[in-house]
Order: sequence, then C-alpha cells, then structure tokens
Amino acid sequence: MLLAVRCLLGAAEGPLFSLKTMYVKDRFTDVELGRPNAVSSMGVSLGTAVGMPLITLLIVHSDWATSFHALGALNALLGIPLVLLFIRPLSAGNRGSDRDHAQDRDADRKPEDAPIPSDRHPRGFGILLLTLVRALRTPRLGWILLIEVATLAFLWGTASWLPSYLLQARHFSAAQTGGLAALPFTVSLGSGLLGGLFIDRVPQRHLPLVLVVGSAGAGACATLAVSATSATVSATALILADGFWGLQRPAIPTLVQRHAPAGSVGSA
Repeated sequence: MLLAVRCLLGAAEGPLFSLKTMYVKDRFTDVELGRPNAVSSMGVSLGTAVGMPLITLLIVHSDWATSFHALGALNALLGIPLVLLFIRPLSAGNRGSDRDHAQDRDADRKPEDAPIPSDRHPRGFGILLLTLVRALRTPRLGWILLIEVATLAFLWGTASWLPSYLLQARHFSAAQTGGLAALPFTVSLGSGLLGGLFIDRVPQRHLPLVLVVGSAGAGACATLAVSATSATVSATALILADGFWGLQRPAIPTLVQRHAPAGSVGSA
C-alpha cells in the first residue's frame, strides 16, 4: 500500500515542475523570470518548513498513520481549492502578446527551432517525438540536468535525512527536532527570493555564477555540518547549506526558459 501511494504521489508531483516552468514562461518576459521562478519555488521550502514540525508533532502525540491522513486532508482542503481559484488559462489577447514576446526571444535561434506553422503541425506520436527532439537541442542540457538532479537530491535527501540525523546523531529531543529541521527551509525562502532578484538584475552571461556560488556554498556547509563535533556548529551549517541551496534554485528553470527551443520548455 505504501509503495502504491508513493507511486501515485510521484505521478501527480512529477509534472508539476514542468507545468510551473511553462506557466512562468508564458506570462513573463526573459528579463523578469527570476522573481516569479523564485516565488513559485518557495512553495517547496514553505511546505517543508511547515510540514517538519507539524509531522513531528503528530508522530510524537499520535502515530505515523495520522500524519498521512493529515497531509491528505490538507491537500484536499487547501491545494485543490487554491488551484481552482488562481490557475487560469491565458486569454486570447494575452496569448497574442506572449507570441510576440516568444518571437522576440527566438529571433536568434536556428531555423529548425522556430515555431511550427499551424498548417504543418504533426499529430499523435509525432508531436511527442518532435517536442522531445527540440528539447534535446537545448544548449548544455546535460549540465542543466546534472545540476537539477543534484539540487533535488539535496532537497529530498535533507528533508528525509535531517530529522533522523538530529535525533540520533546530534541527540536533540523530538520537540527540538521539528523546529530545527524547519529552520534550514525557512532560511531558503529568503535566499531563494534574493537569488531571483539577482537573476533579474544581472546580464544573462552571469547567471551561471548563481549556480556556482549556491552549489559550492551548499556543499561546503553540508560537509562542515557532518564533520563538526559541536551540535550548534552542525545545526548552523545545515541552515546555511539550505540558504545556499535556495539561492541557486530559481536559476535552473530560468536557464531552461531562456534557452529551450520554442514549444519545448516543459519537456526540457
């Protein structure tokens, strides 16, 4: 049952990253992608920051099954209404404006990456194949994919490993663990917004600097957290590691949105 639930969760959650990237791309120009990407990425940090102490509290005062039921109820009562209330398709006028922006962005791309005329649209499996081929033409896609894998591994690894590490290796109490485990993700909220503001204010060629600083800082702080003998130093390093992680998070979708061929942002 647990494996089936995890599969359903992955099937529902997996497309959200691509959908979010496409949603931002359709509504903002290239010079203002950093901030909306930062805000939309804040949901991961915010949910984890709230969920850590909440789940710890439920497990301590009830049992693990109650935590599953509580999370399911929260998604049903909050998530679905929020999507229905705030996610809207573009109007015809906005679509025209967005097409103009897309044409400006794609002016310097290769002819084969230009939007497909309406009378030449493939159908069925051909659409999937063409979209995949275009996505694979994204410049330096392999490096972007590697950074995304490392970023998500750090996120989900921290979320699953941190509570046990604080309890068993650093001997914090269960009550302390919930709050301490939430602190790194709380800090990443602010650092993510800072990263988005920086992205929108620097030339595109300087965008990789955000990834370099964020990755190097997160790696150095995580190493310090594991090797430190002091519990205080270890907790502080973990908080700073997530701060650096949050700093680089908006840069990844921004790279894809700026460089993926037209019509393949979600697949890239």
